Amino acid sequence: MRINFLGLAGTVQTGKSELASVFEDCGWKFLDLNDPQCDLRAKGTDRYNLFPSGSLKECGSKTGQFYDLVSPEFYQARVAEDSQLLVPIILEWCANAAPQPVVLSWEFLPSISDRIQLDHTLYCVSNLQIWMERLHTRLKGRGMTGEIPDERIWHVIDVLNVWPDKIAAAVQEKMAGNFTEFDVSAPDWGESELRPWLAQVRG
Repeated sequence: MRINFLGLAGTVQTGKSELASVFEDCGWKFLDLNDPQCDLRAKGTDRYNLFPSGSLKECGSKTGQFYDLVSPEFYQARVAEDSQLLVPIILEWCANAAPQPVVLSWEFLPSISDRIQLDHTLYCVSNLQIWMERLHTRLKGRGMTGEIPDERIWHVIDVLNVWPDKIAAAVQEKMAGNFTEFDVSAPDWGESELRPWLAQVRG
């Protein structure tokens, strides 16, 4: 199996961003679709003004208060709109990257997989306890203060609509027979397993 156009799917904190440098070191162009998604709602855009005051930084990324200010229904409607807007951006980026192999990383990648024709997808999964620990660390890094009980984390996952079982179902439906499950529970996020896998699929 030779892969030029690879998807990287999985819920938040399953190593997608953490492994970006590994892909790049192995000769792949890496695009985290959260980056152009943030650009779509950066300060000065019409989409920035759709969000409650204080929920976004000027660059369009989420603040620590985002999850208290934005409802699941509101955010999921914005993601559906973003998915439509991102497809031409992705296709242009991939065309410019050619002939270098590319990786597209996004929690919501299954929703657009039929429009970007991926060769294959790595679906990142994690041990539940390790995943929870990493979520705690990430939310602290986002500026969330005070205690972060599990219920608080579930609220964040609910706003984002990135429940692991939902992501798994979407991958299995949209990418059936065309994905590899990849465990990122190890301290190195699976880097030691990823490098030989990438060498194999590039031949």
